[in-house]
Amino acid sequence: MNQTLTKIRATLIGGAVVGVVLTAAAMAGAATFTVNSRGDARDRNLDGICDAKGTAGVQCTLRGALQEANETVARDQIAFDIGRPGEAQTIAPARGLPAISASVAIDGYTQPGARENTRAVGDNARILIEVNGESTTAEPGLEIFESDATVIRGLAINRFEGAGIRLDAADDNTVAGNFIGTDATGTKDLGNGRGVELDAGSHNRFGGVAPASRNVIAGNGNVGVWISIRELGPGAIAVASENRVLGNYIGTRRNGSTPLGNDDHGVLIQGSNNDVGGESAAAANVIAHNGGDGVSLGYLFGVDNAILGNSIYANASGPGSDDRGIRLHGVVLNDAGDGDTGPNNGQNYPVLTDATSGLFGTSVTGALNSEPLRTYTVQFFANDASKREGERFLGEQKVSTDSGGTAAVSFGAATSVPVDDYVTATATDAEGDTSEFSAPRIAGPPESEGG
Repeated sequence: MNQTLTKIRATLIGGAVVGVVLTAAAMAGAATFTVNSRGDARDRNLDGICDAKGTAGVQCTLRGALQEANETVARDQIAFDIGRPGEAQTIAPARGLPAISASVAIDGYTQPGARENTRAVGDNARILIEVNGESTTAEPGLEIFESDATVIRGLAINRFEGAGIRLDAADDNTVAGNFIGTDATGTKDLGNGRGVELDAGSHNRFGGVAPASRNVIAGNGNVGVWISIRELGPGAIAVASENRVLGNYIGTRRNGSTPLGNDDHGVLIQGSNNDVGGESAAAANVIAHNGGDGVSLGYLFGVDNAILGNSIYANASGPGSDDRGIRLHGVVLNDAGDGDTGPNNGQNYPVLTDATSGLFGTSVTGALNSEPLRTYTVQFFANDASKREGERFLGEQKVSTDSGGTAAVSFGAATSVPVDDYVTATATDAEGDTSEFSAPRIAGPPESEGG
């Protein structure tokens, strides 16, 4: 096991540096720190060897591994080998764990007997490392602080008062293949204060298009995924941008359908140029059964946030709820020519006039009024309920507005939507501004069948 450390020691005489001594490991590459203890003791010495204080033999705790990894320059790995192979192990820190301040890959799938998800639908991951925060106070589970290129995968993180995973002014990090807010089976509600929270940062990825990258983010006490600004002072902010939320189950158990909602929005974005879902089916998230909107864009700024291809349904489904699949904060109605501003520039949604479903598919007609002489992607969805959401993706159509800002919508889906189900649509401009869902249109039979 390589547990070397890159260190520089300087000798001071009379306040002047007269010699610099590199330890033997100074030129070494990345280290692997293997956690073999469920304990919570601090590291004995920051010397490149993960060994907890007050223990016999070499005992490496998660706390100690994080301390050692923070001292190195290269991108280290934290692996796991606790107890008998195949047995789930719980690490319960008594206080907040050290924030991650140097690049590291934390991989719960290295625990013997663990395995990644291989299913395109559902999640058969076997997670054997649980990090339980019930003994801590307001801290997050794992925090990446002003650090880049860290990977967190293969963990069940639950019962922290803060976020399960928090990123603070961090770029180019990956959170993939975790259960955040559930137990290690991905079925029980053991939520954190929030699921995943990004407090400013760019090019971070939550999930991915590969089945092994899917996160289950469910049962948390507030928002499932929060992509937020960071206030730097009066009138100054750092914006979260170019982050991607892909292929996750947000608000369900590991099967992707049984309700296990987060208490507030599924995804909350306060930033620009972020993606939720994408053009491929593998990029789509399931965002369902959450207590607020499916995806909410907060404050009066934040543009070019593309919300594409997801399955968004049954969010805030209580009687009289006004929560929506997608909400542009402060934007409710379309405006002629789409001249308003706000989140996603107040992008207008399509207005559907007819949906007809037969044996061989479904046809949808309507119109989009938006900025003149521009091209938009209109996506279509089917729903069991009459809500402004999109449970089942039907397909998309490119439309171009005329000089008056109007484009006809005429789409044929190969999928036959059941009669009396509902069809909705969104519009996304070339920059990535996605609208709210349209008002639902009930799918009727062809005239010859409808009498």
